[in-house]
Amino acid sequence: MLTLFKQVLFVLIFQFVLQGTVYAQSYFQQRTDYKIRATLDTLDKTLTGDIILSYTNNSPEELDEIYFHVWWNAYSDKKSAYAQQSIEIGNRNFYFSDSVGMGGYTELEFKYQGAAIAHKPHVIDEEVQADIVVIQLKEPIKPNATVEFDIDFKSKIPYAFSRAGYRDQLYRMTQWYPKPAVYDDRGWHPMPYLEMGEYYSEFGDYDVELNIPASHSIESTGIIDESRTEYSSSGKLLHIKAKNVIDFAWFCSEYYLPYRGSVNVEGEDIGVNIFVHEDNEKWEEMMVFAKRAVEFYSEEIGLYPYPKVTIVAENSGNGSGMEYPMITLIDSDNTPQVLDHLITHEIGHNWFQAILASDERRYTWMDEGINTYYEEKYIDQYYKYATYDDVPDLWRKKDRDYSILQSAIINLERTNRNTIIDKESKDFDVVNYISMNYEKMAWSYKYLAHYLGEDVFKKGIQLYFNEWQFKHPMPHDIQSALEQVSNKNLDWFFRDYIGTKNHINLSINKLKSTDSGYDVIIENRGSFSIPYAITAYDGEGKLLYEEWQDSPQPNSTELVNIPHTEAKKVAINGEVKFVDVNYSDNVKYTNKPIIGKPVKFNFLGGLENNDVHSINVFPSILFNQYDGLMLGTALTNSVFPIKNTRWFVAPNYGLKSGRLSGNFKIEKDLLSEKSNFRKWTLGLFGQTFSYRNFQDLNLTYHKITPEITMHMSQGIFKNSYLQYKAHIINQDMLDFDDGNPFVDSEWSVIHQLNFNMASRRRLSQSDMLIQLEYENYEKPFGDRANYLKLSVTNDRSIFYNENSQFHIRFFGGYFIKNSERESSSYSNVFSKASFALTSQGFTDHLFEELYFARSGQNNNDPSSQVTIAEGGFKNAFGAGFTTGFSNNYLLTANLKIDLPLNFLQDINVRPYIDLAYTSTKEVTADPLQGQFLYSGGLSIEISDAIGIYVPLINSAALKSNYSGTKIWDRISFMYNLKAFNPWALQDDPGRLF
Repeated sequence: MLTLFKQVLFVLIFQFVLQGTVYAQSYFQQRTDYKIRATLDTLDKTLTGDIILSYTNNSPEELDEIYFHVWWNAYSDKKSAYAQQSIEIGNRNFYFSDSVGMGGYTELEFKYQGAAIAHKPHVIDEEVQADIVVIQLKEPIKPNATVEFDIDFKSKIPYAFSRAGYRDQLYRMTQWYPKPAVYDDRGWHPMPYLEMGEYYSEFGDYDVELNIPASHSIESTGIIDESRTEYSSSGKLLHIKAKNVIDFAWFCSEYYLPYRGSVNVEGEDIGVNIFVHEDNEKWEEMMVFAKRAVEFYSEEIGLYPYPKVTIVAENSGNGSGMEYPMITLIDSDNTPQVLDHLITHEIGHNWFQAILASDERRYTWMDEGINTYYEEKYIDQYYKYATYDDVPDLWRKKDRDYSILQSAIINLERTNRNTIIDKESKDFDVVNYISMNYEKMAWSYKYLAHYLGEDVFKKGIQLYFNEWQFKHPMPHDIQSALEQVSNKNLDWFFRDYIGTKNHINLSINKLKSTDSGYDVIIENRGSFSIPYAITAYDGEGKLLYEEWQDSPQPNSTELVNIPHTEAKKVAINGEVKFVDVNYSDNVKYTNKPIIGKPVKFNFLGGLENNDVHSINVFPSILFNQYDGLMLGTALTNSVFPIKNTRWFVAPNYGLKSGRLSGNFKIEKDLLSEKSNFRKWTLGLFGQTFSYRNFQDLNLTYHKITPEITMHMSQGIFKNSYLQYKAHIINQDMLDFDDGNPFVDSEWSVIHQLNFNMASRRRLSQSDMLIQLEYENYEKPFGDRANYLKLSVTNDRSIFYNENSQFHIRFFGGYFIKNSERESSSYSNVFSKASFALTSQGFTDHLFEELYFARSGQNNNDPSSQVTIAEGGFKNAFGAGFTTGFSNNYLLTANLKIDLPLNFLQDINVRPYIDLAYTSTKEVTADPLQGQFLYSGGLSIEISDAIGIYVPLINSAALKSNYSGTKIWDRISFMYNLKAFNPWALQDDPGRLF
């Protein structure tokens, strides 16, 4: 009896708790209705206003506090969340602005139920948020009660650094009034203003009176009651109303013109307005695009419920737009297709943001992803190629698997720099914010629509829209709607797929002919399982068969039968290719049992096409002083996106040397699912070139370098790795027999351990390399020598204004062990790997760099080429001068500063000064002595790739080396071919920012 009693009691308690849980989680949403009167003063660029806010508490709880967003205060504080994030993503204009451009609330007063009430800044993680205030209520707001807040404010209008403010003769009045944070079943959602991260707002009705100069035209959310417009000496007073919207935005200008039109959708006339600068002649095509977009979204999702839609056009050059209910701001300085794309995307946000008002700050993908899916579907209907698919015409005509944007997603996946989709916007870097929330989710919805069927997907989205319009849907709501119409469990998509960054890697392991068709063994080589479609095609490429399958578990296989004996090609997801990190093994031909696919050569390259084994062919033209002009070809399997197994080979024929030169490399990435490192890379590099001529003799070197690298960081703006290299070099050496020269050869094996840590964030960029190098070598006459060399290089750049930087580079090197420490012979067969003040061809004992000349002769010929390595000086004296060389230690500082010459764009004029302290000697019998050296001058540089250096001041020892030379004979240059390495750029995209 006691046991039964306990069971009954447990059931009763469980039901009580369950009922309480259901009640606590039942849906509610607050309501915010506004009466606003505001005045724009264009002389001192201020906005004053008073607000009566009717706040309705539809929650089951009493509210004893309330949070207000005062987002313009983000422009008043250079430590605001907006300011900090802007710096993080590379926007430095606000940080370096003067006080004239800053803005925010200069006056702000609240009354609650008619009585004045205090407010204070909100604190998040011990950081004071200037753009959020919290009010402790004297009397709580009871459930189902409506209370009033009277708000008086005055704001200084900021320069339009971001969405709001004044720029180019246009006032952008967005996020301009105090606005309550959302309160839902998760609690309050106070959020600071961010550049990368949008909003979450309550619905309400707006009754707005705006007093603006009579000369200004205006467009806004809502409908202007023209019959009530009042004119006075101070301007004109406009009366505007908007029903059931989450925000109210308006734009006005003395130089803008409104163009009015309408579109009829199922018997309803919807106003379509275009608001453009008087010199903008694109308004007619914008009108066409806007009308077409309203019709498209209404047919695909549901009828547009508002009375109008307005496009406000600016020429910002940023190529983007921003949406508000019934009105959107776009950059019209674009091609017609990009303009159409922007207008359609921003109009689409009336459905996926203004009507389905999800929490964009927490679930960015809920509106940006689905809206991008529909905008791309729209583009597919009216254009031949995807927007932003800017590739050379030669590549455009070739078969390829992905658009440029899809290729960028694949590249992030293959380099393991992607992030999960389902996280707060503030936790994304700028590349992943756009890539994951927009393009990857749009691509994912396309895949999901193909899986469910286009009609089923459309019905599901329309059901979602009908059930959740004018509400705050959550992820499970869109999932529920799609599951309801499809009768399929979509946890794999909405829970697992968007909640992990694990990689999809399915493979056709084997393909075997049977009497009835083909048996296909599918292997899951990744760490994630999704449904996939097995497809088969005939010899003409016609689809014969498509069947959806559940993916095998990671590291397992399954057998699938294709009942078509006439099939010539079998593919995984052949109709809608998806985010597989190695799609090359997803396709096999039935008549190619050994290599699986045919080989295709792409002259001048092309984007990835996994139906064939692509070999991209490029012309190769090289030069050095010994091989002369070298003509050849470069072959590679990987252009863009980067492949996890990639190779290139570049054979060239030297017209002067009459020999084959060139290089090759093969790399294999092994991705990691662990959070503390990104991937392993196994590599093999080789090259051979001539490096010296003596009389009729041509001296060459051959090098092969196996390497293994552990990449540790995963963020876009951080890059660190630990790398081991073995430099195996066979070098021709000049020898003499009875005074007659001949060529001998020498083998070297140099071990190198590198640790690199780079950061490109905020106002500075840094790159630190710690290097340990060891070699045991044979000197002439059979003596052995060895060294263990440690060096640390730290490059740092700091912005001192929006576009200009101060650059400082430190180098410190010391021989932990060196049998030739006391030698006065440097960088030759007697004493290898000496620290060099200036890195030139003859000091490059590893043959790491490509030099036009390596002999060390100067006279302003190719030997004047320098590399910014070791000492970092730019004085190219050649092998005849060893000033500053050391077999003991070297310390240097290289300083340069960008001159703020913005008209030169990517060309940087930089005064520089190089400082060094070195341990050196002139003859072996001398003791090692410390020596201070300096050199300074003017440089012209393009990124880290090309530089020209004119030394103007030098310390005495360096000046004496220049004795008798003209200033133009002292000029050196830098040409860093590694800066153009496309594989390195794709693996480390942060270098592009």
